Amino acid sequence: MLFRSSTGDTISRLTNDTTVLMNFMRHGMVDIVMQTTLLVGSLFVLFKMNYRLLLIMCIILPIVIIIIYFLGIYTKKVTYVSQNMLARTVSVLQEAIQGVEVIKLFASESREKKNYFDANTNFLKKMISIHRVTTLTIPIIEVLGFSALLIVFWFGGKDVLAGKMSIGAFMAFFTSAAA
Repeated sequence: MLFRSSTGDTISRLTNDTTVLMNFMRHGMVDIVMQTTLLVGSLFVLFKMNYRLLLIMCIILPIVIIIIYFLGIYTKKVTYVSQNMLARTVSVLQEAIQGVEVIKLFASESREKKNYFDANTNFLKKMISIHRVTTLTIPIIEVLGFSALLIVFWFGGKDVLAGKMSIGAFMAFFTSAAA
């Protein structure tokens, strides 16, 4: 596989993979343990407080997870495309540097400059579109989360008004659910 890839592709993948691995080792493992512990503890506390409201949350949660899952698939796809475009840009640059004598010999500096400019411009356009998607992803997730909390607030508020739950117990549940 290594010999079938261009140098730019190999450099791009190596750089990206190293960065992803470094970030995962720095933050990922700690986050996995902390978030799992927080989730299990929160679910236990919420179940003890009001299992009915927890069931309502559990109905809403899969819908939110499915939407986030598809956003993740799309982001992964466009990231893969951008990585290939970066590889193309690096390959054009590497080939120009490596063959600088030939380029000068045939006076094709302007053609090589245009090739690099085109590859770099295409990469820039793709990165801008990726950043638009990732910039919208976080607000979408937040709106979905707040919508789920609003539904829980609706049903919990009805229980408080009906006298099935005290306002203090509801606020404790809502605060735990929002965390």
